[in-house]
Amino acid sequence: SPQQAYNAMVRKGKDPDIYRAKDFVSTHNVMNERGWNQVLAYESVTHPECPKERVKLAKFNGDYDGRVKGSFDRHYWTVSRCETDTQVYVLDYFDTKKFDEITMPYSNDDIEIRVQPEPGTPAAAADMAKHKKATGKVYGSTGDFDFPVNIPDPYKDS
Repeated sequence: SPQQAYNAMVRKGKDPDIYRAKDFVSTHNVMNERGWNQVLAYESVTHPECPKERVKLAKFNGDYDGRVKGSFDRHYWTVSRCETDTQVYVLDYFDTKKFDEITMPYSNDDIEIRVQPEPGTPAAAADMAKHKKATGKVYGSTGDFDFPVNIPDPYKDS
């Protein structure tokens, strides 16, 4: 809800505009879809034998305190691949038009999402090597390409 989003931003030391909380929720929902699309793209490069319809989100954890320098948030997403394997992905979120340390982006156009397997996991090194060989980088990024996210905005006409 907008109130939960506002409270979470305050807990993180941000200065959210309470009148834009519903915009933030909408941005956050689309941001998650964009992140998921990047995970599926990574999987398609590293595990083409498993169709995207059989890649499922098993667990989701935020790690605001563990974010890398320059990012405004970090998530760990555990995915189940074809019901036989799991992989933990790290998603780092960057504000490409950063004003300061407390202003949050309200537009997905201002957010880059970088995705890669969690380096400490058993299959990560092999997957990162496959991805680097195919794309030139160990991580996938919305900065390289993005997918259209066709999610209706519930606040568009309000």
